[in-house]
Amino acid sequence: MNIKQRDVSVGDVAMIEHDEHTLRQSLALALALAPSDGALHWRLGQLLRHLGRSDDAVAAFLEASKHLVDDLQIQADLALNLGELGCLMEALHLAERMVEAAPTFAKGHLALAVALSGLSRMEEAVVAFARCLALDPSNAMALRGLGFSMLKLGRHAEAVVCYDEAMAVMDEADRFFPLTLSSLIHCKMMQCDWAGLDGKLSSLWAQLEAGPASLVAPFNCQAIPGISPSLSHTLAKRYAAENLTAQGAAPMCKPDVANAARRGKLRLGYLSSDFQLHATSVLIAGVMEAHDRDGFEIYAYSHSMDDGSLLRQRMVAAFDVFREIGELSDQEAAALIAADQIDILIDLKGWTWGARLDILARRPAPIQVTWLGYPGTLGDARLADYLIGDSLVTPVVDAPWYAEQLALMPHCYQPNDNTREFGPEITRDEVGLPDSAFVFCSFNQHYKITPPVFSAWCELLRNVPNSVLWLLETSDESMQNLRREAVAAGVSAERLVFASKMAPHHHLSRLRLADLALDTMPYNSHTTGADALWAGVPMVTVLGTTFAGRVGASLLHAVDCPELVTASLDEYVALAAALAQDAERLQALRRKLAVQRSVCALFDTARFTRHLESLYHAMYQRLVDGLPPAMISLNPEAVLPPTVSSQGGDLSMQHTVVGAEGAEPVWRANSLVGLLKPARPIEVVDIGANPIDGEPPYRPLLAEALCHVTGFEPQQDALARLNAMKGPLERYLPYAVGDGQTATLRICKASGMTSLFEPDQATLALFKVLQPLAEVLERVELQTHRLDDLAEVEQIDYLKIDVQGAELMVFQSGQQKLSNAVAIQAEVSFVTLYEGQPAMGMVDMELRKQGFIPHCFAAVKQWPIAPCVLNDNPTEPLNQLLEADIVYVRDITRDAGMTDEQLKHLAIIAHHCYGSYDLALRCVYLLEKRGGLPVGAEQAYLRLLEQL
Repeated sequence: MNIKQRDVSVGDVAMIEHDEHTLRQSLALALALAPSDGALHWRLGQLLRHLGRSDDAVAAFLEASKHLVDDLQIQADLALNLGELGCLMEALHLAERMVEAAPTFAKGHLALAVALSGLSRMEEAVVAFARCLALDPSNAMALRGLGFSMLKLGRHAEAVVCYDEAMAVMDEADRFFPLTLSSLIHCKMMQCDWAGLDGKLSSLWAQLEAGPASLVAPFNCQAIPGISPSLSHTLAKRYAAENLTAQGAAPMCKPDVANAARRGKLRLGYLSSDFQLHATSVLIAGVMEAHDRDGFEIYAYSHSMDDGSLLRQRMVAAFDVFREIGELSDQEAAALIAADQIDILIDLKGWTWGARLDILARRPAPIQVTWLGYPGTLGDARLADYLIGDSLVTPVVDAPWYAEQLALMPHCYQPNDNTREFGPEITRDEVGLPDSAFVFCSFNQHYKITPPVFSAWCELLRNVPNSVLWLLETSDESMQNLRREAVAAGVSAERLVFASKMAPHHHLSRLRLADLALDTMPYNSHTTGADALWAGVPMVTVLGTTFAGRVGASLLHAVDCPELVTASLDEYVALAAALAQDAERLQALRRKLAVQRSVCALFDTARFTRHLESLYHAMYQRLVDGLPPAMISLNPEAVLPPTVSSQGGDLSMQHTVVGAEGAEPVWRANSLVGLLKPARPIEVVDIGANPIDGEPPYRPLLAEALCHVTGFEPQQDALARLNAMKGPLERYLPYAVGDGQTATLRICKASGMTSLFEPDQATLALFKVLQPLAEVLERVELQTHRLDDLAEVEQIDYLKIDVQGAELMVFQSGQQKLSNAVAIQAEVSFVTLYEGQPAMGMVDMELRKQGFIPHCFAAVKQWPIAPCVLNDNPTEPLNQLLEADIVYVRDITRDAGMTDEQLKHLAIIAHHCYGSYDLALRCVYLLEKRGGLPVGAEQAYLRLLEQL
């Protein structure tokens, strides 16, 4: 047999890149002169393969093999190319025959190993790669493949050796060098081996900046510090261009909207290799079961092994049709999907291991969607028309960095199954936790634990006595490395406790033993975060910049715990430490989560499914209307402002907004606002908008798109956080609002204590915990602005203000603009904490003079007087009042001076923001009495209240 090594030369590659057309013409001429020359057909196949035209390459290799029947080199190239096309069984059989016929042919073992790896038969792949390397020790492709197989088997230390050896035999100019380097970094992060990591990261960044030739697996970079939405997009775009073999293939599906019309249903197809005991199935099982069978037919296209689990059985039963496509090629699988007349194909893998994106590249469905599996863009609009996200994980300002159109869910993009059960109760002793310790936990894979995050955790352990850190048990190397790093940071190794893997229901039970979950950055907890919240364990996170780094915030907003989202690692540590040392505050959070489990958006599977179906209907309606894919939002808050993208296009063009329940998104029927029909949204002004106290009182108005918000916050960190989290109906400006004079802003240790006034140390000495928080770290000279002079504020209907003592000067400098306001929520002090601070009585007199009366307390804060400490808790109060958020409303005893629009706005604020249904009813009554609403409006509102 002929086993000579013949490969494309560097000159050939240069010629390809310089003039593909000329080269193809030359080869075509040569083949015309010598059509039976197998070597020419083989050469053509190699060139086509290099150009990414794998279908054509296979045809060329097959033709070559007809003329050179025994040429193993041609057979090996054919097997490798078949594997790239997803024809894994065909590739496997061909490689097995080669290895049997020529056991000393290294490339035959390589082709066999690649096919076995593609079929997830990793143990066998390791053996085949090793045999290839025994014959050809410097084969970089085999070394990379062996490293990947070791990685998937959890043998991370061996994977590192393989990748190191691969890089040693590769030239840095090799396009696979950055791919190998990123894989090496990922393996080192998997085992928390941070020695030399900074140098390798610097080398990787240099490679990535080298230009479009740099090739890196997108997933491997999601946990690397410094990743950004724009870089994620660039990496995915490059990777798609290099790895997809069917980019030039003709679409296999011709859109025919008559199909769905004839059926009366939309046919959905879900594509994944994770319909088994896997996090994806844990999340989506309930949604698949909850799909409306009157409106949808649900197909599964599974290329995963049957693991025999109960979850696998449940997933099979959840679909109307369950197709096994594991042994089909990408071409065959796409043909099957097209033959099934799928209207919307949803890929659940993205750029994660086991994905078959070349199926999507063949366009087997008229609408294609990427969702859930990979937190980022696929990089090529041919693969997916839409990416399902939400306004937090995929803010509209990041739309230019997605190849797909964004389809925004109204709450969180992540589904959850609210039928998940807990196993039998587990004790701390059973899982190796100290009974009396405070337990921080993070059950994420260890590649998400970056050095800065672990440093923050060690700081927490140092600052919180008798605390432990509960982590997932992975490899021995990883656990040893983390223990060593802890000791180096001044923390005893025994304070790290590792949890072995358990069945999901048992894991949920043991999770309840934790006190506080700690998120990871820049790649957040996803399923693990939802697990903690479902188990009733609060989680602290940092709002990141990428999809993967904003999931924690999305989860917490969806369980109504935004107060657990911080803007930096320093804030994250401070909040976690504060919670660990404030038992009542932590227990209040746990009680809140216990209630939220049954009412919040995150765990309402049926509501989530209806919203998801609304997105699908909106996508399909655009197809029916002959419109191209465009951004779709179920959340009216996410309506795009007219913003120009970096590509110069208007992002607001072709944008579809759908009411979350399919109703009119502005003034919904069967609601108070639908009854009142105000002429315009409510204009909210928030002075001192620092988001340290959780959701603002006007959040319900934003959720219904009933208001615009203009906020003012002079502290840069707080302003950055507000701008990172804002929706398009909000804007935040860096002004200090006051009396218009130059003033000094005292930046305090606790940002909530920052004020234009000097902290009064004599008064603060009465309150033990507050005094250190009021330490002035910096004094900043700035120009204040009178409220009446702010050109950015034309109208105020509702004012929320919290400026640590400066409220009175704001009211006095804003009398003109406050003359039309109907509600004010202000922080007032019963005990003044700052020198020269006006007390509550002075604020009350000013607001009464301007036509407002007190309505209710939104919050009242009490504080213990030093040196009293109750129950070892220095913040547990007795009776001393400190401050409060008080709500003033326009004096309704003199309603004749109020316009109809003012009464409508007051009713909406009272109803949505404070549950003051009596005040809202009074407004409706007055409007009906004066003819501003039709007869019967009062009774209509009472009927609405009965439905609450």
